[in-house]
Amino acid sequence: MITEQKVKIKKIVSIVPARMCLFGDHQDYLEQPVITCSIDGHITLSAKSNGTGFFHINKIDLNVKRDISIDWQSSSVEKGDHFLLALKVLRNYNCIPTEGYDILISVNIPIAS
Repeated sequence: MITEQKVKIKKIVSIVPARMCLFGDHQDYLEQPVITCSIDGHITLSAKSNGTGFFHINKIDLNVKRDISIDWQSSSVEKGDHFLLALKVLRNYNCIPTEGYDILISVNIPIAS
């Protein structure tokens, strides 16, 4: 018998290395050949449980803040809205958040470089 198990995560930190495309920029999502190399840079996302029903997103390097309700339910997602797209995919797998997080996103590489 499978029982439902709820896990409460207080804090999440994810550090992702940056890459540079030497050949084939924007081809990877089309499953075309790409030659990449890593660079000395990364994106850091840290999320801390806030006990609310909202994701408070702060992109500090862009000076952009946004609040999204965990009850968000829309069939359409605008191009480039990666966070809502991730929520939509999670919902498709019946993985629905039960509480909000304060999310801080920072990058240690120059913007638009």
